[in-house]
Amino acid sequence: MQPHTTAALISLFLTLFEVATCENVVVPPEGLEPLGNPASNELADEAEFDPQQVAEFLQQQQRQEQGETQDANPAFIMSLSKPLGEISGLAMNAKGQLVAFHRGDRVWDENSFNKNEVLDKKLGLIANSTIAVIDPATGQVLEEHGENMFYMPHGLTIDDKGNLWVTDVGSHQVHKLDSNYKIVMSLGEKLVPGADEKHFCKPTDVAVAKNGHFFVADGYCSSRVMKFSPQGKLVGIFGAAQDGIDSDSQFAIPHSLALIEDMNLICVADRENERVQCFSAGLAEGHRTIPSGIPITSAEQIGRVYAIREKKHYLVGVTGENEDGSVEPQLFVMDMNNGKANTFIKGVENAHSLTISDDGVVYVSQMHPNQILQISLADSQIL
Repeated sequence: MQPHTTAALISLFLTLFEVATCENVVVPPEGLEPLGNPASNELADEAEFDPQQVAEFLQQQQRQEQGETQDANPAFIMSLSKPLGEISGLAMNAKGQLVAFHRGDRVWDENSFNKNEVLDKKLGLIANSTIAVIDPATGQVLEEHGENMFYMPHGLTIDDKGNLWVTDVGSHQVHKLDSNYKIVMSLGEKLVPGADEKHFCKPTDVAVAKNGHFFVADGYCSSRVMKFSPQGKLVGIFGAAQDGIDSDSQFAIPHSLALIEDMNLICVADRENERVQCFSAGLAEGHRTIPSGIPITSAEQIGRVYAIREKKHYLVGVTGENEDGSVEPQLFVMDMNNGKANTFIKGVENAHSLTISDDGVVYVSQMHPNQILQISLADSQIL
């Protein structure tokens, strides 16, 4: 079945604002540094605007020309109390603290894996810590964990019970950690990539439902999403290439997942296809149950999507520049109820992961330099 691209989701290209400039901020909060690269507001060539939107934009431009100060979503680089490695995953814990999954002194480069996707044998476990618990108000690193546990950290999710779910592209495994950072479940064969039902190949992310079922994005090689029972039993696979079948919903590196449970949707950052695809999650019970993996909707041609997360039916995502350079790196916020984009921030370079706090702050990890960007969307009435 082919996905349905709705007119509402195409309106992702409505209302584009380039914000997050240091010119709009006088004094940053403690522990934060203003983000540079100021940008000007502009209309997107692809979008069609109604008269009211055009009028509002022109009024905004006139105020700028007259030197009036415009409101913006402030963005800052968090000043961390100590440097971290490549930050590949972010999540918020129940205490409102920011948790970062990073690679310590390890760097993923062209020599890390061989042609069969096997990690270089010289690279053992990362000796230093790979999990940092951070005070988001000050940037203070409060706790560190994960020494001698992982080979090449990637995705991080914290479920509603406080368990941490991580993917290790080096070992080709998914791990569930309890709140004491002890591994309580592992899936996949250590250091052995594969495309069958018992193996992963560079898995990227995990999304966990309240009933304990979870989804794994697998990943860089197999390009599929796998659904598991709470006990780790495989119950479904979708999005993978099938011999002799050309499917429009086939993935090209599913890099991130967002579960919108009350809408029964699992959304996938289909990175190299430059889109977000949303499928039935198969979580509803009773006679209205829809199997998981049925394409529901998608947003196309929005750039190489690296990370997505959902809060209050808003899907927040970060993208990288596409191959021909026609799409800039950006952060978008999409209302899943109507498909409209409420804000659009350009110039978020080398973004890899994100998370959203309950008070509407988006944290984005960037690589090279390894840093965390903080963007407040609460004042814009988005979250």
